[in-house]
Amino acid sequence: MTDKQEIEELKRKVEALEKWQKERKLQQITYPLDIQSFKVLVKYFMSIVSLVDMRIVGLGDRRLFTYLGIQDSQRFQVAPQTLFKYSASASTDRLTLADAALPNDTAVTLYSDDTYPPPLDVDITYFVVESSGNTLKLSLTSGGAAINITGVGAGQQYLQVVALV
Repeated sequence: MTDKQEIEELKRKVEALEKWQKERKLQQITYPLDIQSFKVLVKYFMSIVSLVDMRIVGLGDRRLFTYLGIQDSQRFQVAPQTLFKYSASASTDRLTLADAALPNDTAVTLYSDDTYPPPLDVDITYFVVESSGNTLKLSLTSGGAAINITGVGAGQQYLQVVALV
C-alpha cells in the first residue's frame, strides 16, 4: 500500500469515527430532560405503561400479572401470561386446549376453579408429551411416561406455560 493509499484509508477511518461520535452524542441523555433526551428515551428504552393484575374467577387467591410496555411507538406485553383453557379425557389421557397447541417438553402448571382431573393437581410442574395439534398428554418429567388420567374433573380448567429457572 502506498503512502497516499494509507492516508486515504486513515481519513476514511477518522470520518467513520467522527460519524459514530456524532451519533452517540445524539443518543446522550441530559437532565433535566430536553426534547432530544426525551426522544432518545422513547426510541431506545422500554417504558412500562401499566401493570395489569388479573384474577380469574374461581382461581381463588391466584393472581396473574402482565405488564404493558412501549418502545419507539410500539406497544407490547412484557412477560405475558400464557394461560389456556383445557378439557380432559379419561379415555385417551389427553388434554384438549382451546385455540392453542404446545410442543413436547413444554413445562406447564394447572389451575381449576373446582376439581382437577385425577390424579392431576395444583402446584406441580408437568411436561407436555405426545403433543398433536391442540391435544397433548402430561408427564411428571421431560420426555417421560404419560400420566393416566382417571377422570375429567369439574369446573373451569386452565393450563399455564411456565418458565423453568
